[in-house]
Order: sequence, then structure tokens, then C-alpha cells
Amino acid sequence: MLALSRASGGNQAVQDAVRRIVVVGGGTAGWITASLIAAENRDSAHAPEVVLVESPDIPIIGVGEGTWPSMRLTLQKIGLAEADLVRQCEASFKQGTRFTGWATRGDDSQYVHPFSLPAEYATLNLAEHWLATEVASSFAEFVTPQAKIIAAGLAPKQSVTPEYAFNVNYGYHFDAGKFARLLHHHAVARLGVQHVSGNVERVESEADGSIAAVVLATGQRLAGDLFVDCTGQRALLIGRQPGAGFVSVKEILFNDTAIAVQVPYADAGQPIASVTCATAVSSGWIWDIGLQTRRGVGHVYSSTYTSDAEALSTLRDYIGRVSPRTDLDQLGFR
Repeated sequence: MLALSRASGGNQAVQDAVRRIVVVGGGTAGWITASLIAAENRDSAHAPEVVLVESPDIPIIGVGEGTWPSMRLTLQKIGLAEADLVRQCEASFKQGTRFTGWATRGDDSQYVHPFSLPAEYATLNLAEHWLATEVASSFAEFVTPQAKIIAAGLAPKQSVTPEYAFNVNYGYHFDAGKFARLLHHHAVARLGVQHVSGNVERVESEADGSIAAVVLATGQRLAGDLFVDCTGQRALLIGRQPGAGFVSVKEILFNDTAIAVQVPYADAGQPIASVTCATAVSSGWIWDIGLQTRRGVGHVYSSTYTSDAEALSTLRDYIGRVSPRTDLDQLGFR
């Protein structure tokens, strides 16, 4: 995400003023950015105008359906009701991640990383006390009650607990597409963000190289004092800057490809896991996220060490194992 500013004429106070902010790119990144800017300035007498430009031709990628607890603070800051998130985005609670088979290849052992921090973690190293005990419990069970709450299939809060408050820490699982649509509605209707639908055709620059305006395929010109690039790997704004080319870190981050699929529950009464299930496989790992009416499942893998066909077969085998009643042909597996 890149912000580029342009100075206005006049004295220094006017020069430093940001009257119009243009966010290029929608999806969750764009709409959260626009919402945070608008919410931060909504009580200001000189609040800047916030405009979001979104292409009507680029679909939202249906991954990224799990969040960290920091998302609660973000949604609270922009004034979005937690009840709306749960009702409109098929949201469920995420209390951490359960890792399966990560210790040794072919091993089905598990460990849980809960979101609640160990008791007195800032002043006390509980690891040495756990190692010294003869109790056969995991470290997570030793330092926080959340591991047992997860194992028991319980929620991180009670029904009477206020929105965004908690008994044990949590984030969310949700439908990424529905979440972007909810943010869109909230930003426009409640925060006054202006939405412009269109494809950016060119970018106009000032003499010093800063951005002056973006011009859409329709001919509409959108000038601004601050521009934020939320176009992902297309990098419509940041890609124009010297030295801002794509830098590969493939030698460090081996997994560079993903396959995602939506898996229905076998029956309506099936429990919803309150953790992201992360299972290690030969050349990557598989995520399994439980929403209200389906699961989001996907395989992240290294294209250097496995082929697309092999990765697809691995994902098919996983779904067949954990959800044997699923019709794989209907999911696109042939």
C-alpha cells in the first residue's frame, strides 16, 4: 500500500492541507483503508474528502477468510456493529490455529496456538515451569484456559458479553466477499466515503513525480492531495515509482501458489471449529476454516517442489479424508 502526496499552492498551512484522499482499489484492503481514514477524521471540521475507485471487472479473491484479534479493534474504530458482521458475512469466532502434522512428516500430532496470551507473560517465563512439571499437558493448556475452551467446542464469549469484549481473546472467520460488500456499504452510508466504479487508464503526474490525478477509462479525472494504492500485485500506482518493482523472496518463502475451494457441511448440525485448522502436507500446508454454512479450504504450496496436478490431488485427498460425504465432483474435482 502506497501513499503519495501532492502539495497545493499558497502559504505553508494551505500547502500542507490534505483536502481529498483517493484510494485506488477496493476489496477488504481498500475499504478498510478508506473507512479508517474517514472514521479518524469524522469529527474534524476540516475532514478530507475520501474517494475510493474500484474496478467493476476484478472479482474479490475468496481467500483470507481468517483474521487476528486486531481486526476487532479495527472494526470497532470504524463503528461497524459486530452483530452485522456475524449476520451478513457468515462470521464465526476464531480463537487461534490448530496445527496438525508439523513436527514430523506423516505425523498426525497436533498443537494449538491460542490467541490469549500466557498469564504474566511480560514478567514470567512459563516455559521453564512447564518443562519442569510432570503434568502431561501441552504448553497451551498449561499457560491459558483457551486451549481447553477450544477443545470443548465453546465460544470465546457469552451471549450477554458486549460487542467486541471477550472472556478469552478472539478474531473471526468470515466470507471475504461478503465482508468487502459490508465494508463498502458501511463506508458509503455511515462514513461518507465516495465510491467511484471504473478502471484506471492512466496516472497524471506533477513535475516532481508526485501523483496529480488518476484518469478512468470513462474519461473521468480524479485529482487528489493523497493517493493510496490498494490494487495488490497490479500495483497501479506504486508500480510507476523508480525502484518499486516486484522483489521476489522465493528463496525464503517457498510457498508461492494456492488453490482454494468452498466445501459445504455434510449436515446442518455439524460443529463449527473455532480455530483455523492448518495441516502440513508434503510440499506446503492446507487451511480449513469453518463458516456458518460452509468451510473455506485451500492448499498453499511450493511450485518448485510439486506440480499443480499433484497439489490438486493432495487437496482432494484431504477433503475426502476429513469430509468423506462431500461430493468432490460438484466442487470441480474430476
